[in-house]
Formats: sequence, structure tokens, C-alpha cells
Amino acid sequence: MKLNIFFLIVIFSLLFITACNKEKGRIVIHDVTYEIQNCKLPYIVKFVSDLTYKEGDVEFIWDFGDGQTSRSRNPINIYKEKGIYNVKLTVNNYDKTEEINVAVDIRNESIPVIADFDYETIYNYYAPAEIKFRNTSVYESSILWNFGDGFGSNDTVTSHIYENPGEYDLVLSAICGDDTVSVTTKIKILPPPENIAIKRVSIWMPSQHNNKNIDLKILYDIFDETPNTISTINAGSYPVHWNMYEELFFFDGDYNEENLQFEIYEHSNNFSPIATFAIPTYRISELHYPNILTIDNGNGYSAEIALDYK
Repeated sequence: MKLNIFFLIVIFSLLFITACNKEKGRIVIHDVTYEIQNCKLPYIVKFVSDLTYKEGDVEFIWDFGDGQTSRSRNPINIYKEKGIYNVKLTVNNYDKTEEINVAVDIRNESIPVIADFDYETIYNYYAPAEIKFRNTSVYESSILWNFGDGFGSNDTVTSHIYENPGEYDLVLSAICGDDTVSVTTKIKILPPPENIAIKRVSIWMPSQHNNKNIDLKILYDIFDETPNTISTINAGSYPVHWNMYEELFFFDGDYNEENLQFEIYEHSNNFSPIATFAIPTYRISELHYPNILTIDNGNGYSAEIALDYK
């Protein structure tokens, strides 16, 4: 009886090891794609392999059809002559081997460059406005941005600050050898906003202020801008939030040294604030009118103010 049990254990162990080895050798090649990265010979071609395999000793063998090979998973090959090339990828993993073939068609002496881009504002289009640009051209070897205000860049992804309001002709030129293709769009930068509205004030303070009833006071320069709709809050935990929509009545659209200030008081003592968070309005302009303004005083005291502009 003991001998039979021993043989059963051995058989099950062998079956388990065999199953594990099969799983280790599992390879599935879903697809191989390629991207031509310039407009004329010699063509730079990037290959990307989409496959599934168990991690371990995996070997990639590329035959690019022109006498060149590679052992990278996603290699680059340079083709010096036009033609159609049969590219083969072989993947080895333990005792499992899979292959896939793809035809690379580069029969033309050159490929027309396609110029394109996208852009987005970091926050908004009020001057000074910071705009982020991203080149999405195809087959170019270099690019040139002309931001329309006397400045430019050669970077694929770049940002630019338009200091003054106005309409600017943004031009992206995609270049490959003697082939240059340009695309133009207008960027409209608005005058600085004349009004600032406070939508929410959130604060964090150290634990010694837990479970205290606290009040918020909002000042612009020496003027009290606190809305009469906000209430005392018990700070059971942080952050503490006051929600509102309050346009600053005394702000005249001049971004200068005058502070936008948030004072926190214990409800039982409204004479001396336990925390003050302040920022001069010129810094709001320098930060390009952020939707979320963060003020960190250190030592666990910080504030986050949600703003709106008109």
C-alpha cells in the first residue's frame, strides 16, 4: 500500500513538472508593426513586436531581409536601398519557438512629409499664457516652430509663454532633406482677467488643531472679502473645505504687490489667527492664472485654493 502511494506521488510530480515546463515555454506573437521614421533613403525603420510570453530566458532573433540582424525586442534597422523586404522575427523561450513574417515596403525613393501638431494651454489663454506644443508630423527628420512673436524652437515637445494679448500665427515646419512642409494656425491670447473668483478653500494644519471649531477670513489687501454664507467648521480631520463662489469685490484687475490672504481663526478667539496663507496677486499672473493655487507654509500648514477668472 505504501509503495502504491509512493508511485502515485511520483507520477503526479512528473505531471506537474511537465505542465510547468509547458507553461514556461508558452509564446504567442500577436503582431509585428513597423514605422518609417524619415522621408528618403537610407530609410530608418523601427520595429515593434506585440507578443505574450512567460518571463525567463527569452531570445529574439530578427532577420531584416537585407543581411542585417538584431536580438533586441523592438529594434531599428537602416535600409540603404529601396525595395520590398521580408522581415522575420523568431522568438525562443525554453523549448518553444515561434516565428512571424512581415513585408516592409520601401519601393519609393522618397515619401512626402506630413506636417501636423497639437497644443494645449497649461491653464488658460490669459496673458501671460503658457502653451504646450507637441509635434505629430510624419517622416520628418527635423522641425522648426515659429511661435509668431519672434521666438521659436526645434524641440518635438515644447512650451512657450505669450507675454502679451493678441493673435499670433503659429507655424510648424516639418523638414526632411530638401522637402519642407509647413502648417499654420492662429493662437489667440486674451488680456489678463479683470476678476478673480474663489470657489473653494481647503486647508491642512497639524494635529494639535484637531477637533477645534475654526473660521475662515478672506482679505484682499486690507479689505475683507469674506462671504457671509460660509460657516464655522469643526476640524475633526484634514483637509477642511469651505465651498463658495465669491468674486473679489475690491480687486481692480491690477496684479501687483497687494496680497490675497486667507486667515484661520479658532472660533473662540477671532483676534489672532492660528494660520495665515498669503500670496501677492502678481504671483498669480506669473503662475499663469492657475485653477488650483497651493500655498505651503511648512510645518504641516498648507492651503489649496480653487480659483476662477473672468
